[in-house]
Amino acid sequence: MDTRLSRVTTVSSRAKCQSTLSYAAIRAPRTAEERHQPLDELYAIYLELIDPRNQWNPGIAHRIRRIGKSWSARHESVFPLIEALRGRLADLLASTTPEQETNDEHWFLIRTHEISSRISLELCLGFENSRLVRPARPGTGPGARPAALLSAFLTGTPTSRPVDAGSPSTPQSGYCVVAVRSDGWDKEAAVAALDRLGGPGTVTMLSADGGYALLPAHDDAASRTLCERLHAELDGSVWLAAGWRRTTELADAKRHVDDILALALALHSEPAVYWLDDFPVEYAAIRTPAVAELLLNLIEPVVSRPLLLLTLEALIGAGGNRSRAAKQLAVHYSTIDYRLRRIEVFTGHSPLSTPGLNLLSTAFAVHVLATRGSDVAPEAAGF
Repeated sequence: MDTRLSRVTTVSSRAKCQSTLSYAAIRAPRTAEERHQPLDELYAIYLELIDPRNQWNPGIAHRIRRIGKSWSARHESVFPLIEALRGRLADLLASTTPEQETNDEHWFLIRTHEISSRISLELCLGFENSRLVRPARPGTGPGARPAALLSAFLTGTPTSRPVDAGSPSTPQSGYCVVAVRSDGWDKEAAVAALDRLGGPGTVTMLSADGGYALLPAHDDAASRTLCERLHAELDGSVWLAAGWRRTTELADAKRHVDDILALALALHSEPAVYWLDDFPVEYAAIRTPAVAELLLNLIEPVVSRPLLLLTLEALIGAGGNRSRAAKQLAVHYSTIDYRLRRIEVFTGHSPLSTPGLNLLSTAFAVHVLATRGSDVAPEAAGF
């Protein structure tokens, strides 16, 4: 990994130059400094995080959101900036990836994708939060929604007092809180569907590949009905993670739905609507530091061997079906059998047994959330 990191550093200035034209096309900038500074700052954050000695932390999230907030003051959309960053990273990878991919090369590709996705999400949150709390004409636009409610959701800070239930834009009972991940969708159509189904008081914070929505709902049952209707209307592959919260209980809502969505994606679940009761054991594990630490220690011998980790991930995605996993990995049955036996040797649990696969799946999910910078079980994850 040190060799690849050295190559990344060596060609970073060349990739920076290659992306100048695409970035300049975003909008006619006022100054050269304005044109380059936000992209350069985001790129510097990527270079910082690609070093395996560095981990995601709240300070980095704050830096990215600050960039998004600053960008919102001069631009109508944050997506050109996100695309410019992705273009620069694509140029960088194209300049540094050899023809024969090694385990280290695979690690860098996966890590780059994870960092890019997290930066994009935090950038959108900073951009949208700034616009949502911006003053607007009375009774119109997102500014008509209580800033305290949005702050509670985005920052995890409880409101100092209950939101005024008499406000026409505030639901009296609560919200269906939804985290969204999409693999190809029409964002504008999604916003329209959310506004139509949620009605007055709906808050949407969406990017090109996901985001969040708060839809007024009286209770958990109403939220479930609402989400099923919403998922049926959305095009493409869409994962929804949802939960119902009272307006005074939104401080932990983002973390709640983030964890559920991360579990659904880590376990290769099909596009659908997911709730806490879909992953009760896994959710309890990631929220309990002692259990999370135990599972991380269990899976560590597999994590340190990329081929075994890929094999376990393929088996989980195939629902425990060896044939499907072997086909996905393009390896012979004897090869996957050998790797699965090695996993059993290192962990003491057979991935071919139902109890063993369930335990290893939970440990794998905890590992994925920890390495993606999730704030779950921070003591166990080392943050």
